[in-house]
Order: sequence, then structure tokens, then C-alpha cells
Amino acid sequence: MTDEKPVSEETPKTEKEEINVKYIGLGLVAGVVFGSLQGNVGLWIAIGISIGAALAVTYKKKSSSED
Repeated sequence: MTDEKPVSEETPKTEKEEINVKYIGLGLVAGVVFGSLQGNVGLWIAIGISIGAALAVTYKKKSSSED
């Protein structure tokens, strides 16, 4: 027997990974809201995720320059 972790256990996320997930999640929610208002959810989900990823990268660069 080996001491490997089961696949179902998640590894703890670092603070930077949590920030990425937060911004991408916010972008996804915004995309769904705007998409349902405009009648084109698929387009707005893609736009929202893109904006969320861009915000995550911007925040990461900003926080790393402060260190």
C-alpha cells in the first residue's frame, strides 16, 4: 500500500489561487446577469470570464509590485 492521497481530496489553495477564483467567479456571475438581460448568455459568459481573468492578472501584478 502506498500513502497517496485520494483523488477526491483537494489540496489547499494559496491566496493567489483564491484571488483568481474570486475574480473569475465574479466575471462569470456578471456575464450571466448581462447575458440574461441582453438575451445572449453564451457571449456574455465568455466576456465575463475574460474580464474576470484580466482583473485577476492585474490584481496579481499590482500586489506583487507592492512586495
